[in-house]
Amino acid sequence: MAASDRVSPGFWVVCPEDFRGPLVVDLPGLGRAVALFSFEEEVQLYRGLRGWDDAGGRRARRVSGDGLLTLLSGRWAGYRSVALDPIPEFDAGTLLPLTNTSRERFVRFLRSAAGRQAGTELAATP
Repeated sequence: MAASDRVSPGFWVVCPEDFRGPLVVDLPGLGRAVALFSFEEEVQLYRGLRGWDDAGGRRARRVSGDGLLTLLSGRWAGYRSVALDPIPEFDAGTLLPLTNTSRERFVRFLRSAAGRQAGTELAATP
């Protein structure tokens, strides 16, 4: 298990099998953000409230902390923000912008958390 996975057991995203074209939410005045979920059930609730099914090959997929770092630094680097456990826009009102952070800040957080965990493991090794 990677250090970043011990800090964060992972996230859930909605995307095709090749992880291209993730589910995004529109943030008024801020653009589009990659939707990240803490639990699979939250993905299902979000999709159910939106009336979405698995059409088009977009499914809930678990991604590790390391995998998310790779995606956000690579093929998803074009998105400015991530939305953490977003709620559907029609129910969000002014709350939706509060669930997001910049992609760069989130990447720094994941790297920092992984580094702290790796340092703890090194210190614990005899």
